[in-house]
Parts: sequence; structure tokens; C-alpha cells
Amino acid sequence: GNRIEDNTATLGSGVYLSDASADNWLRFNSFDSNPGSDQVVQVYYDGIFKPVDAVENWWGNPSGPYHPADNPDGTGAGVGEMVEFSPWLGAAPLNVATGTADVSEYVLDARAEASTSVSLAGSGRPIIWVASYSGNPGGEFPTSSIGKWIDVCLSDTGGVDKVEITVYYTLAELGNLKEGDSRLYWWNGNEWVACSKQKVYKEETCIRATITADTSPGLSNLAGTPLVVGGSVGSGGFQWWWIAVGILLLVVLVVGARFALRLLSRGGQYDYE
Repeated sequence: GNRIEDNTATLGSGVYLSDASADNWLRFNSFDSNPGSDQVVQVYYDGIFKPVDAVENWWGNPSGPYHPADNPDGTGAGVGEMVEFSPWLGAAPLNVATGTADVSEYVLDARAEASTSVSLAGSGRPIIWVASYSGNPGGEFPTSSIGKWIDVCLSDTGGVDKVEITVYYTLAELGNLKEGDSRLYWWNGNEWVACSKQKVYKEETCIRATITADTSPGLSNLAGTPLVVGGSVGSGGFQWWWIAVGILLLVVLVVGARFALRLLSRGGQYDYE
């Protein structure tokens, strides 16, 4: 949730790590600097060290950070050597909540940051990040959304049995979307897909998706998973055009029945040998 920008040091102007500072996690931060020789994130090389984990960050451009070998087409902030930066975010995060599961039934309350809470069940003890975005972090959304673009990320899903993601809304935020027909969608890297196991709770004005190893998304997808509440405008409820369709079907049935009766009556006038 940090925003690092306009720093001008030649090497590691944003984050500069020595080899003694191992096992660092840089997630859901915003880096902004001129691409090229300016390296916003750099590891100080002096012996044996681990590469820094800097995936799921915003580098100032959807094309990602600039690295001459690993991402030469990136026009975002530059990164130095031994920096793991892929995958990166497609939009800048606004607010981020983070916590580490320390009990078998752990809840991260991120309603203030992203109108979301995440509950985790199991023996695993991962770090959990929940972020809100300033805009759509994936591809074109196929229907209408309420504009709450969020992200849920777990550092590790080992020992995790179930995760429940609950997104809260207001009726005013739904606008023309029908509450009962609203769905929670996730970005699978190619398209927005409705979560396979979810339910709307009208009394609590929230929608909850349950995620296990066998759902869509599955636990393995929670390495940075954008989500949003959406649906078709005006879907659900009584539709007046149903009356016109019903009348048309009734007319067709009546005409068809009369035609059939006429054929039967004519058939009775002939004797066949």
C-alpha cells in the first residue's frame, strides 16, 4: 500500500535491499519513476542472497516495469537485477489491508480499505492482502459493475481448506443492477468469469464467494485475484415483454388448433377402401 515516486537516486531509488535482508515481500505498492537506467527496486549484490519478491505491484504503466532483458517493452518504472516482478498489477492500488493468519478461523476485515472481508479456515498461516483499485485491473468487463475493483492475494495456500470473500455494497451503489441477480466475478487472466460458488445476502447487503480447491476460482488462483460485483442492467424481476410473448404464443396455439380441427373434419367426409 505504499506509493513511491519522484525519487532520483541512480541505483535503487525506491527500495534498495542488501543481501542480508532476505525473505522480503513487496506487494500492492505503486512505483513511479523514469524507465531506463533509473532502478526503483534494486538488490545490493555482495555474496549469496535471495531474489526479492516484488510481484503484484503497480509500476506506473500496464505494460509493467522496464527491464532490458526480462521486460524490454515495459514503459513503467525500472527494476534492477534479481527482482521478481512478474506478474504485475494492471492498475494502481488505492488502499491495501494486510494480515497474517494466526488461528484456524482467521478473518481479515478490509471493509474500510476495499469494502471486503476475507475469512480463512485451515491449518495454513499465510499472509493475506486485500486491495482496492482505482480502475479496472483486467480486461473489458462484459456487463455492468458497481465499480468496486478489489484484489485478494495469499502468500501461500498450503494447509488452507477454505476461503470466503465477502464484498459489501449499498443499494445506491447497485444502481440499475438487480440485487438478487448480482454476481461476484473474478479475472482469470483472459476474461471476467462469475465465481462458481456464491450467494447474495440481502439482509447484510453483501455477496459472498466460497473458494476451495475445486471451485472457480480455486485456492491456487489466490495469488493475486481481481474481483468485482456486477451483472446485467435490468435483469431479473417481471418483464412486461413476457405478456406480448404469451399473447403471441396463445394466438399461435388457437390458430393451430382450429386448423387441425378443420383437417380432421374434412378427413371424415371421405371413405377409403
